[in-house]
Amino acid sequence: MNIVNHSVEEIRVWRVGEDIHANIPRSVVKQPPIINHQPTVPPPPDAEERQLGDLALNILNLFVPPEHGKTGPVAPVKCHRGHCSEFAACYHEAFARAFVDPLPETGGTIATATIVAWIRHCAAHPLPTPKGIARFGAAA
Repeated sequence: MNIVNHSVEEIRVWRVGEDIHANIPRSVVKQPPIINHQPTVPPPPDAEERQLGDLALNILNLFVPPEHGKTGPVAPVKCHRGHCSEFAACYHEAFARAFVDPLPETGGTIATATIVAWIRHCAAHPLPTPKGIARFGAAA
């Protein structure tokens, strides 16, 4: 698996109102956005969690992008908008818990070197999968 190491030294995350922003392109959206038809009502409780999950997915997809026609960790997985790599699809929740969720409310940074080391660790020590579930394009 080729980890694309970008020239950016860190991923910066910040908030503007209820929206979470980062200094990376957003190429993938895992689930459809929540449309608030009642602007006076607070956003649903899972709206922030979904934004953080999508951010984690996009960060991993930046470093391990999908390669169409390939299998394994770089195999493309269809999302609500766009495609992510199978690696990003499998590991974005763990990445969010480890790096995105702990960021302060005001935002923060995640060093590129830390992200690359985490990806290499995960590739060397894959997450266990339930019996009978294929991982990285392998036959079940």
